[in-house]
Amino acid sequence: MRREQRGVGWWRPGLLWLVAIVLPTPLWAGSEVLPSPVQQRLDNGLRVVFQFDPASPIVAVCAFVHTSAAQETWNATGVRQLLQLMGEQARPPAGEGESQLPPVALLHMAVSRDYVETILRCLPEDFPDALRRLRWALFDPDLSQEPFRYAQQRLEQEVMARQTSPVALAQDVLVTRLYPQWPGSWPLIGVGTATGVDLSYARDFHRKHYLSDATVLAICGGLPWETVGPEVARTFGVGNVPRGTPPALAAPVAGAEPNTEPLVLKLTGSEVSAVALGGRAPALEHPDYAAAAVMTALLGAGRGSRLYQRLREEQNVSYTIQADLAPSQVCPYVFCLATCSADKLDAVRTTMLAETARLCTQPASAEEVIRARRMVAGQFLLQQQDAVSLAHFLGLFVLFGRDRGMDHWRSFAERLNEVQPEQVQAMARQVLTSPAVVAVRGGASS
Repeated sequence: MRREQRGVGWWRPGLLWLVAIVLPTPLWAGSEVLPSPVQQRLDNGLRVVFQFDPASPIVAVCAFVHTSAAQETWNATGVRQLLQLMGEQARPPAGEGESQLPPVALLHMAVSRDYVETILRCLPEDFPDALRRLRWALFDPDLSQEPFRYAQQRLEQEVMARQTSPVALAQDVLVTRLYPQWPGSWPLIGVGTATGVDLSYARDFHRKHYLSDATVLAICGGLPWETVGPEVARTFGVGNVPRGTPPALAAPVAGAEPNTEPLVLKLTGSEVSAVALGGRAPALEHPDYAAAAVMTALLGAGRGSRLYQRLREEQNVSYTIQADLAPSQVCPYVFCLATCSADKLDAVRTTMLAETARLCTQPASAEEVIRARRMVAGQFLLQQQDAVSLAHFLGLFVLFGRDRGMDHWRSFAERLNEVQPEQVQAMARQVLTSPAVVAVRGGASS
């Protein structure tokens, strides 16, 4: 699994979010079996999940704050991105001394539809200082005018960059077609009016949402829990992190039906064109999520997928093909995307629609389903070598599943292996019978 976009404005999964969600038990690091993860809830409600990996040379921390784009208002979309950008500039608050982020530590801020995430990597000996820097970035950033203006400029640059990418534009607009009534769906997670957000609104949003009860810390690396646990409690415990009742999280978006009218956009200055096709999907904790994962892999993940076979092997009309299942709680969706030259755009779109329809009407073979299941599970095995990825997905399960998060984590591999061809076809009929389709036609600048 690769992450295609790592800018602070967007956390975008690349080839299959789902491949990193299959977490078989036990975990492996090289040839070593890892111990079971440790879970703890601090007295202030902050949740911690920890995985010890003695072979890891670093410690990775992924801090999630459970605040979604659906909690933004129509005239203030993008406030979460601005706050994360301001967190990147965080300096020690008064009374904290002059200790800075250790030079060997790396800090990265990211935003998804359902949460904001701060990712930190450091050497084990720098873990205490790195944790303090993480706390400042999350809960005590400089919310004054100068860093706010800088964040607005950064975000505006990111928005402009996405608008010139046919892949990003096709994906972003596809979500607006699938969830037209959701304010955070344009473009994708809400940046349309970011430069017009008022600083006082940003401060108020931070005060209401960045709370211990809404936070999950996921940690993986070469320090034992006997060292990590007390350090986390000292840094993020009672009195060090704001506490309160977070605003209610939005339920999965309902209401307006998806807009399935085909849409073609023109993007001058791009030599590449793109077609995105997708539909609303079940959320991560849904019983049918495993079937959706297998369906997505079968359709567009890897050389054995149907779209790869048709678009690359048989017709040779596409550059790249990817499939993605986004385990959002407010706007879960599945999509496939292919890039091509402008003169091949119509052929690519026709083939994608034909293969999607075939999956809905003709059951997949047992061999295809087995290949797709292995694709999902096999990709994750590669991710288990990466402390950052493991921390990210452990935290994601705890964030979405709350008290049952680890139950979902432990049972998903078993549920995946039970998926049968008829379940894949049923999921395709549910999700892709009338897909939304967005094509972006590249062309020379006038």
